[in-house]
Formats: sequence, structure tokens, C-alpha cells
Amino acid sequence: MSELPPEVEVWVQCFDADALRRVHEATGLRCCLGLDEDSDWRGAIARHRAWLGGLVAAKSLLAGPIVEEAHAAGLRVDAYTFRDDRVGAGHASIEAELEWALASGADALFCDFPATALAVRARLAVAP
Repeated sequence: MSELPPEVEVWVQCFDADALRRVHEATGLRCCLGLDEDSDWRGAIARHRAWLGGLVAAKSLLAGPIVEEAHAAGLRVDAYTFRDDRVGAGHASIEAELEWALASGADALFCDFPATALAVRARLAVAP
């Protein structure tokens, strides 16, 4: 693999831990394990924290202690997928859902309507 300039960050995301580990071992790239709502995220942290760069968690997982526990293990948490036309259960609007997600401490959010997320982030004065 050719060297990337230091200002280029490449992250690999996959929902299959074994495949992701093979990619990490072969390339040395930072890898993030995808987790759906029913994933054993505590087990994933315990088994894979030594080589993982982070977790990519279903947004509903932000309701629990995943961010705090992942951060304590040295892992980032990115949450998916925020959409203007599909507001998560328990939220009155996409703006309210995004505010909640940003307040959770998640490191990044996957958003299909980035203008909405950027407007909420700007309104809350959250650093990028």
C-alpha cells in the first residue's frame, strides 16, 4: 500500500469483525466496527478494543452507556443514520434528535441531509 499524505485520514467501516480485523492487519488503517441495534457492543469492545479505532453504532444505541464505555476503552463512537424524513422514535423532530445525539458525546454522526445537521451543530456552537 502506498503511503498517504499525513493530512489524509482513512477509516474503514464494516459490520463483520473478522473481515475488519483482516483489513486492519493487512493495511494498518484505522477500522470501525459497525453495530446494529441488537449488537453485543460490550462484547465487541472487550474482544476488539486492542485493534479497533472505534464503533459505528445505530443511533438508538446512543440512549445507553455506549459512548461513555467506548470512550473509556479509547474508542470513538460514530452514530448512523440521521435523516430528515425518518425521525427516530421518541423525538419530535430531526432537529431534536440531532441535538440529543450531539449531547450524547458521539464523536460523529452519519447524516443523509447534512445541511440540517450542520445547522443544528452551528446553532449549538458544537466544534467540528
